[in-house]
Amino acid sequence: MQARYISVVLSIFTLAHAAIAQIEVRAKFEGEWLPIIAASGEEVRVLKDGKRKEAASGELQVQPASEFGTGQVRIENEVADLDPLKDAKPEVRARPDQVHFRYTAQVVGETDLDDCYAVLVFVSNGSVGTNLQPIGKLRRGQRRAVKVEVCNRVDSVSDLHVFSGTKEICSNKVTAAYNARELWAKLTANARGVSAVELCKAEEKLPLSLSRDGKYLATTRDRGDHFGVVVYDMDSMAAVYEVAADKEYKRVNSLEWASPGLLAFVVDKELKVIDIDQRVCTPLRKQVLRILNSADRRPEILALITEGVRWWETLTITYDVKARRQVDWDELDVGWTQFDPNGEPRLRYNYAGANKEYYARIGTRNRWVLLDSTVKDEGLSFSIKGGGMLDRKAEVIALGQDGDTIYISSRLDSDTFKLAAYKMSEGRITRTIAAHPKYDLTDSDYNECRLLFHRATSEPVGMVYNGEKPKVVWFDPGYAAIQKALENQFPGQSVIPLEWSDDGGTFIYFVGSDRNPGEYYVFRTAGAKLAKLLERSSYLVAERLAKTAPMDFVARDGAKIHAYLTLPPQPATAPMPLLVHIHGGPMARDSWCFNATNQFFATRGYAVLQVNYRGSSGYGAAYQAAGLRARLDTVIIDDIADGVQAVIASTNIDRRRIAIMGGSFGGWATYISLAKYPEIYRAGIAIAALTHLRDQQKDNRRNDNRYGYEVWKNILGRKDFAETERFIDPLLRAAEIHQPVYIMHGELDDVVSPTQAGGMLKVLKKTNPNVRSMSFAAASHSYWPERDRVMQLNEIESFLRTYLSPELESAASMPVAAVP
Repeated sequence: MQARYISVVLSIFTLAHAAIAQIEVRAKFEGEWLPIIAASGEEVRVLKDGKRKEAASGELQVQPASEFGTGQVRIENEVADLDPLKDAKPEVRARPDQVHFRYTAQVVGETDLDDCYAVLVFVSNGSVGTNLQPIGKLRRGQRRAVKVEVCNRVDSVSDLHVFSGTKEICSNKVTAAYNARELWAKLTANARGVSAVELCKAEEKLPLSLSRDGKYLATTRDRGDHFGVVVYDMDSMAAVYEVAADKEYKRVNSLEWASPGLLAFVVDKELKVIDIDQRVCTPLRKQVLRILNSADRRPEILALITEGVRWWETLTITYDVKARRQVDWDELDVGWTQFDPNGEPRLRYNYAGANKEYYARIGTRNRWVLLDSTVKDEGLSFSIKGGGMLDRKAEVIALGQDGDTIYISSRLDSDTFKLAAYKMSEGRITRTIAAHPKYDLTDSDYNECRLLFHRATSEPVGMVYNGEKPKVVWFDPGYAAIQKALENQFPGQSVIPLEWSDDGGTFIYFVGSDRNPGEYYVFRTAGAKLAKLLERSSYLVAERLAKTAPMDFVARDGAKIHAYLTLPPQPATAPMPLLVHIHGGPMARDSWCFNATNQFFATRGYAVLQVNYRGSSGYGAAYQAAGLRARLDTVIIDDIADGVQAVIASTNIDRRRIAIMGGSFGGWATYISLAKYPEIYRAGIAIAALTHLRDQQKDNRRNDNRYGYEVWKNILGRKDFAETERFIDPLLRAAEIHQPVYIMHGELDDVVSPTQAGGMLKVLKKTNPNVRSMSFAAASHSYWPERDRVMQLNEIESFLRTYLSPELESAASMPVAAVP
């Protein structure tokens, strides 16, 4: 049976718990991973509530098992050919439908067995996969042939594992119990690059919440088939309670302490609460998206974001966790509402047509007023028109505990956003807290910036912002001394404070870097004690990973452009292929951090370039406007191309092996770059890509998203769109794209419709024979489940190994030209 795609099966953290154990193969049925009891054709059967159920065999999972089944088989004539095309011509080897791995063997029964199937475990592109082969009844002396063919290149392969029902059967190849982790380690020891499974697992974020008294810390942990909410006692550093939150494809968010022993969280749009003393978890309310905050003086009162009829109609309600009832307020309306320490609503924003509007409830007044109506500073405004988004002067970051002060990002008299305090009752900015001449100090447009507040007085005592690298600045000398000591402890890494107790005696820090996915530490000021609490991955070794360095280059018009370059961990002896990895947005930016995608390709020998082209956020209004006020296929696309030329000039790059990849707006940039600069880019990967601008605007109108419609109308050129459309619309430029293209899209994407991928695929195939596509049933626009991410990376690497192969004859004749 030929396997075009690899089913990723290894759950690293699950197998890590196994000491000596066999393996068991499971399939997903109705959201649960259940042991396979039989297999035939493309279907497998699992046991559910005592009944046999059919499940698809395309997605499998391997977990430890405690014992062998009864019986014995013999495996003969085993042949694993890792390169069946070794004698084929280069153009044949490059074809994506060719078999790149073939395995054959014969299974001979030494006892009578029912419901048999064989599983071959192998490594492709650094990740572990399986192929399951049905056998059925196997009688003593009976011989069955097993044949596995895979189009992906395979690095290594294990012996064949044979099962009868749910149990593995002993064979002449597998004679005794074995350590599952050691099996995987042996398979991946010489694999090309770091496993996508380990990289994507390490990318998973862990929500954390420290109780205000510093006694407990709550977080989540991946347990293989589910996510658990775990509560740690900070004195003993031991877990004191854990509850299975929900199935593995659900995500826990908004951990919030409602009292020292009462933890609230949201999973699958349901509010739940854990009573630590009673060791009980109780569901409270459905249709909850997240917990916004709790009242400082009444922490049992939670502000909840709940579902409205449409996406922008989120509702804010207040809920008393102890009384288990909603707290009603007059005039609490559609929008996101913030509350003072007493639980009084003070600030709210909502989308009204094409505008984002802020409202305030000031002092003892019980009515909401438009925040802009209180402003006395000339030129300052808070409400934002969609069409004027690039000209906005302020963004709200946080509400102060006095219920009157709001902390804002303002560029009233500067190019970059600076942090300031604004008094609603006075209608003025009362002080500037911090400013930077180069970087925006704001959390808008996916830029990281937040104020750090003293828990007792609510005064800002520090800040975190995103420069070339994440930076922590404390205004308080005592906290600054602690920060310096910790940074000396972890040189070259980001040391970010996440949570701290009311008395300032217990801190939770995140430590991470380009080569460290992240560790969580507890710091106690008494005795200056530092202890590791959690880590995202214990299996990734920094020495095997790639370094990412900030770089600036000069664009063709003389502007300085900001970028990041990730190079393979081992020095290249020959010119390297280059992958240009473009961020979406466009009002977003790349940052210096651990990036699973960059690591995956860099550890396989690729240099990876990320360009914060003009139009990106974080570098001031002029930098952003230079890209977004120009015709989109000019400054933005040229900045990316100029970045490629800068890397070629400074690094040992094979200019005949350059590919470009991006998601969302980055996918749009991929298509336009392929069309505009065919002499630079040899292949492209478009993920959740914006492909037809008119359709996107139609979707915005259809969904009554007038704000988004006006934002894009402004960016697309207002009245001259009809004249510029043929330059900036990928669908209209599809005939210019002759390079190989891989199109990927999530079927749950509600930002860019999957129909855009389908339309682009249809048009491209008319003139381009080298177009692949892949649809992901469980992926949305910004969230891709771990298994889909792993599949995505492995597929892209296989695609690039095909079309960036140095052995292709077409590479020698491909034109190469310098960018003017």
